[in-house]
Amino acid sequence: MSYESNFVDDQLRKLIADYLESEGIVADVGFFVGETSNLYHKYESQIYDRKQKSISNSAKVWKKSLLNICSHLPDRFSLLDFGCGTGFAADIFMSIFGRRVEKLVCFDLSSDMVSICREKLSSRYDTKMIFLEGESGLEKLSNQNFDVVLTNAVLHHLLDLHVFLERLDRLLAPGGIYVMGHEPNANFYRNKSLIKITKRFGTYKRFKWRLSLDYVLQKLKIRSGARGLAQLTNNGLRSRGLIERDIPEFMIRKLVDIHVPSGIDRPQPWGLNGFSKEFVLDALQELDLVCFVSYDHIKDSHVKESWIWSLVEQHLSKKYPDDGSDCLMIFRKKN
Repeated sequence: MSYESNFVDDQLRKLIADYLESEGIVADVGFFVGETSNLYHKYESQIYDRKQKSISNSAKVWKKSLLNICSHLPDRFSLLDFGCGTGFAADIFMSIFGRRVEKLVCFDLSSDMVSICREKLSSRYDTKMIFLEGESGLEKLSNQNFDVVLTNAVLHHLLDLHVFLERLDRLLAPGGIYVMGHEPNANFYRNKSLIKITKRFGTYKRFKWRLSLDYVLQKLKIRSGARGLAQLTNNGLRSRGLIERDIPEFMIRKLVDIHVPSGIDRPQPWGLNGFSKEFVLDALQELDLVCFVSYDHIKDSHVKESWIWSLVEQHLSKKYPDDGSDCLMIFRKKN
């Protein structure tokens, strides 16, 4: 493994430690980031499938991209969904290759996510399934390897990327397939034209919101706005005695979505500005690229609600095919 991530991850930990110290928070960086992420995803799990439009919008990308691996798969194979969440990736994969899956293992640190995943997949498929959660579940994976490993919206949450990449190298069998789904695309954040158009859409959306009845009712205090995930996370951190005052929403998001630039062109306190295929291939030189797809060239899941902006999105996808805000990559490990 050539990835110089020990240095990158050490720098990341130092930046977060400096921020926590500036806020008067006395806690180990790994512990605090883990608690923040677990709380955030605990509340998010209750609305995940309904509210995460950006992930649900990627379903077509997943289904189309998976056709590229048909010839690389054995007749029967084992499948791991690492960081399974509510089972989005495993569900799509099983809907296509379910009859060939000998064993499915779904793992997530969040027990709430795993509970939803178990309920969803167990009712749809009769394949042998194992559901693992938390640190104990991670330990049970240590001596296993799989023909196919899926991650969906996982890498951008990771504090220690090198730990995951080393684990992936062990988990993936020779000749195995790794599908890295729904990660922020580094190409997008280097494309000034797409950044500019995304900001224009944001202005349009805010104008439209201010014309809505909900906005008027909230301004008149007739209807209260829903408590956001950041506020719920702050409440949870305070109840555990980890903070004395709220952490700003922007920083909560950066503690959870570590490698997702927040605010488009806003200076970021830490984290990578998305991922590239070169990043993964340099990190794990035993992998070959099978497929790279980018999508959502305007970074906002509400674009499809406007037919005019949908046309703009279609035009941008043809002009900048590799520069969508999110991407899916498929790799094959050398034998």
